[in-house]
Amino acid sequence: MLQVKAIMDLLEVCLRTTYFQVDDKFFQHKNGMAMGNYLLPIVSNIFTEHFEKLALYSAQYKSSLWLRYVDDTFVVWPHGPERLQNIFDHLNTLRPSICFTMETESDNAISFLEVLVIREETALVTQVYRKPTHTGLYLNFNSNHPQDVKRGLIESLHDRASNICQDRRDLVKEINNLRHDLQMNGYTKGFTDSVINSKGNSRPKKGNNPLCSVYTRFVPKVMKYMYIKIY
Repeated sequence: MLQVKAIMDLLEVCLRTTYFQVDDKFFQHKNGMAMGNYLLPIVSNIFTEHFEKLALYSAQYKSSLWLRYVDDTFVVWPHGPERLQNIFDHLNTLRPSICFTMETESDNAISFLEVLVIREETALVTQVYRKPTHTGLYLNFNSNHPQDVKRGLIESLHDRASNICQDRRDLVKEINNLRHDLQMNGYTKGFTDSVINSKGNSRPKKGNNPLCSVYTRFVPKVMKYMYIKIY
């Protein structure tokens, strides 16, 4: 079993011995970590949590809500636009190598990842957000993939709409948009409707769930997925 010191020494090697070559010269990466390093997500999240605590503790004005997913942050600011610049400048002075950008709401709405957050008088309402560059392209129905993959695509998009849209009218609108996009990608109305209408009805009964599933490689027109259930 590795001792703590040995683990720390190995971490030191992984974090501080990143080299790369440009033409005939070698360089050492001294600040940050190299993309593709398996430790990058873990170490980055640990550092970001530390940075957040330092920044929020030392800020002159505090936000009423601070939510972060990886490197995107959603903030509710109760002190007015004049003092918003204060905390923005504060964040950008803590570490010269880290530069924040900021986007404020427009017409009482702002996007955060795949969510459009709308500020109403007494609450925040959420809808599905699509970037202006969204093309509606998904896995084509005629692609050489098993039916389970295509069904899973529809189910995941349906789940996203159901989880994000708070108002039923917004959900109906999003499902109609989903049907339109899927039709553009070759999905028939019957197939799409069958997946949406049966959503949640084909799950295994309680107490009969396998501990894990093992999947074999899919070979078109030769074999389908083989499910091995281990109880």
